Amino acid sequence: MPRTAPTTEIRAALDRLVSEPKFRTAAGMHGDAVDAEFRSDTLIADLEELARSDGKARPNVAARQKETFA
Repeated sequence: MPRTAPTTEIRAALDRLVSEPKFRTAAGMHGDAVDAEFRSDTLIADLEELARSDGKARPNVAARQKETFA
C-alpha cells in the first residue's frame, strides 16, 4: 500500500487484518518462529561463558562455533 493511500483504503486493510482468521493464524506462526529463533540464539550465553573463563573457549562454546562456521 502506498504512503499516499487514502484513509478509507487503510481502514479497509486494517479491518481485514483484524477480522480474517488467516491473518491471526499467520501472525501467531510468525510470533512462534521469532520466539524460537530468540530462544535458540546462544550468542549471549557464549559471551557470558567466555567472560567467566580465562579467555579460552570451553568445549561447548568451541563446538557451537564449529557447527556455526562449518
